[in-house]
Amino acid sequence: MTLEAGTLDPAIGHLLRDLAPRVLAAVARRHEDFSAAEDAVQEAMIAAAAQWPTEGVPSNPRGWLYQVAVRRLTDHVRSEMARRRREESVANEMSAIETVVPPLVAVAVFAAAFQSTFAMVAKIARTNL
Repeated sequence: MTLEAGTLDPAIGHLLRDLAPRVLAAVARRHEDFSAAEDAVQEAMIAAAAQWPTEGVPSNPRGWLYQVAVRRLTDHVRSEMARRRREESVANEMSAIETVVPPLVAVAVFAAAFQSTFAMVAKIARTNL
């Protein structure tokens, strides 16, 4: 669902503006990373602005925002950890490959393959069709 500018109910907008600083403080205090907490709370506010007009404001809007923000932050942390593991895995594989085939040998093999392919293409180009 996309929100058009000015389509949010003013009461919901006012409620979100009032709750945002308190929710941000709680999330930042729990996770000790202000910028990540700020991003997570902004995503929670976007989710609230999209859901609350159609589904209604929950009975505990501050708790709802807090839970959504913490879940978004947890998802972000997990995603970053998975990315780091993938990068480390690729780095380990690359170092293993470099150990087996030193870079200069790999370049020499590539150059020899290129030269033989070029010689074959040149020979084919010289033949009469």
